[in-house]
Amino acid sequence: MTGSSVAVDLGEVGVAAAVDDGHEVTELALDLAAVLAADDGEALLTGREARRRAAPDPSRLEPSPRRHVDEATMLLGTRVVGVGEALGAVLAATVDRAAPALRGARPARLVLTHPASWGTSRREVLRRAGAGLATELVLVPEPVAVAAHAAWTRPAGAADGPVAVLDVGTRTARAAVVGPGPERAVLAERSSRAFGGDDADELLLRAVLGALPDDAPGAARVREVVAGATLPDRRHRQVLVEDVRAARERLSDAEQAEIPLPGGATSAWCSRGELEDVLREPCEGLVALLSRTLDDAGVEAGGLAGLRLVGGFARTPLLGTLVHRELGTPPVVPPEPRTAAVRGALLVVGGTGAAGARSGAAALPTGAPATNGATRAGTPAGPVRAPAGPGPAGSGPAGTGSAGTGSAGTGLAVAGTGARSAPPGPPTGGLPLLPDWPRPLPPAGASPPTPSRGAPVAGPPSAPTPAVSVARPTGPTAPVPPIPAGPLARPAAGATPDPDGPTMRIDRSLVPSSSRALVRTETPAGAARWSPRRRAAAVAAVTAAVVVVVLVVAGLHGGTGGSATAAPPTVVSAFSHAYELPAGWLPDGTDAASRRSRIRPADQPRGPNLIAVQESALASPDPQSARAQLLAGYEAARAGGGGVSDLQPDATFGGRPVATYRQVAAPGTTVDWVVVFAGTTQLSVGCRHDDQGRDAVLAACAHVVSTLRSPP
Repeated sequence: MTGSSVAVDLGEVGVAAAVDDGHEVTELALDLAAVLAADDGEALLTGREARRRAAPDPSRLEPSPRRHVDEATMLLGTRVVGVGEALGAVLAATVDRAAPALRGARPARLVLTHPASWGTSRREVLRRAGAGLATELVLVPEPVAVAAHAAWTRPAGAADGPVAVLDVGTRTARAAVVGPGPERAVLAERSSRAFGGDDADELLLRAVLGALPDDAPGAARVREVVAGATLPDRRHRQVLVEDVRAARERLSDAEQAEIPLPGGATSAWCSRGELEDVLREPCEGLVALLSRTLDDAGVEAGGLAGLRLVGGFARTPLLGTLVHRELGTPPVVPPEPRTAAVRGALLVVGGTGAAGARSGAAALPTGAPATNGATRAGTPAGPVRAPAGPGPAGSGPAGTGSAGTGSAGTGLAVAGTGARSAPPGPPTGGLPLLPDWPRPLPPAGASPPTPSRGAPVAGPPSAPTPAVSVARPTGPTAPVPPIPAGPLARPAAGATPDPDGPTMRIDRSLVPSSSRALVRTETPAGAARWSPRRRAAAVAAVTAAVVVVVLVVAGLHGGTGGSATAAPPTVVSAFSHAYELPAGWLPDGTDAASRRSRIRPADQPRGPNLIAVQESALASPDPQSARAQLLAGYEAARAGGGGVSDLQPDATFGGRPVATYRQVAAPGTTVDWVVVFAGTTQLSVGCRHDDQGRDAVLAACAHVVSTLRSPP
């Protein structure tokens, strides 16, 4: 289909949009769906400008005009406004924002998504709101659009089948099952207004208030702001809620996040485990909603061709963990879950291949199934056009590729990370490889069977989590982004997970015992109360101590009046593995649940460049058997769209025999995995780097691999 297209997902609170100019797809910045009636006779204001101008008189603002779709009019202040007029103003403003991408031209096609449950009258309101904004108007059910995007990202040759979609927006959650084939019919849909992103923010805010001591500095002011009795307090409350939301979203990638509180004297620190305690019950309700929808459709989770989590809440790790445990099927979160519907809508009407290539998607085979479910003004629904080719793939020798994986912006593996919850094991025949944080392939024989629907996945009990802590940081902090989520692996044979959390030892184990010194740092039981700044200071202090000891030992060996003996190397020893610390690198912590240690460049306390070493138990000490199992897991990951490539089962890296492969999810960052088989232990070394840091990281990675060992 020729001509440009603008796709708009008009949600209850937000607006997502994408533009296809016939050559590439451009996503527009997310905006608010709010509409404001200014003075009588003036045009309606929309989006963030409407929210900003509403402070003096909030009665003139409607933050969610779509909720009035069943009404003819709404009252904004003293002005009566038609619902179609309000929705039309939001759509017109979105099309105006698309003008630069279309070089000022009018779009040939406006594609609007809507809930699958909307009847004729509601769709007609939406159609009239968009009338005149483009030459042609197309309506597409939201789950059909998401399913089209899922089909686009499916590997070439993969079998088609039903797709389940769980869309958790700001105020509403919707679950749907979309059938396969050209018709792509919606087999079942359920919705619930019991929980959404706004509710998550309020729950977290309530938890922070509950943990705030009455005698804490500024506590009285915080409670006044939350009560919102005056106009200034209501303004400050909105800022506080936005800070809470930002912290909640950061916890999708980080282990801790700061919430600035009004008055400036106090800040609250919340850990991911504490957030999961707050959200566990409502997330379980979302999983139950999805499960009932599958029952309505008569589809077993094991028979799905895909399970997609979309919407602003989709990146919450706990949600994916619970979905996987309950249904036995790993969900996938698109790189930007809030725009999956508009990208899929462009595919439904025959958009360009860029809609998928931008997401690193694999091509559909030529002659892909037509995607219907769209209603169009004057024309029948059209098929999805097969893309010109697959998304960009990495190039270069094994272990040194330059294709990308996402960083904190797209961030969290759906199955969750950290020691606070028991993650499920990888499913048989595939991996929950998501575009956010890639993970190494599972060790040979370590993947437990896929659990049947309704059966929880076995795992270690969750560690106890403290209450939300309140602290007064001494200065600005910079959260450190996490390493890729890693395989959901079992501890090495005979090892017991540390119930008190991560531990890392920094020593010089290669020095003779007579001159050996040991420095040990441990995360205390109250680790959740430490700010990232304090953690960094602790690591720096330990590293400084190690340097002092090394210098002292060097001086003792060197004597006086002669050349000093070279300082012995610093060795990082964590769990059951150890390796030499490359020059210019510092420890970056450990993860007890995944038995993983991390190091990063000393001059880069945050950013994509780091190295992780993770240990897992092998079923057999035979290296050939281990390589065969790795190959099987690799092929299963490729078939499941895991974004892995360039497996070299018999490579050499760091002067030792290894297996290498690359994992790709998004532009800008690469993770090259190097796998070492050491007896009954598999050691997976993840070398994460951006284009600028590639050579330095791979050189340090080679040093780590060459000195890596797993003590007997």
